[in-house]
Amino acid sequence: MNLSAIIMLIIGVLLIYGGLAYFISRALKH
Repeated sequence: MNLSAIIMLIIGVLLIYGGLAYFISRALKH
């Protein structure tokens, strides 16, 4: 596997988890 593909995959996972954490934190504030 090439390094740029691994980096893109890691960034994608971080964005997904960041988005989930953001929506969960917003839902818990209500």
